[in-house]
Amino acid sequence: MYAAIGMFLRGTRLSHNLTQLAVAKRLKVKAVQISSYELGRTKVPLLLFCQWCQVLNLDPGETLNRAYGAMVRRSS
Repeated sequence: MYAAIGMFLRGTRLSHNLTQLAVAKRLKVKAVQISSYELGRTKVPLLLFCQWCQVLNLDPGETLNRAYGAMVRRSS
């Protein structure tokens, strides 16, 4: 599930023409952490996930639903 969330956040970040560094600065974390979250290597803490959604103008609940749906479709 974390990889699906990361992939969704990455895709949205790219569609907003934001770099990992730009998102990292807004979230006050290192760019390498953004990379790790987007690749699903590290679990995104809930508060950070909500803040990240805010940066990307996403609803956290809808983001989880969409990431889960994408994960289910890939596993079918």
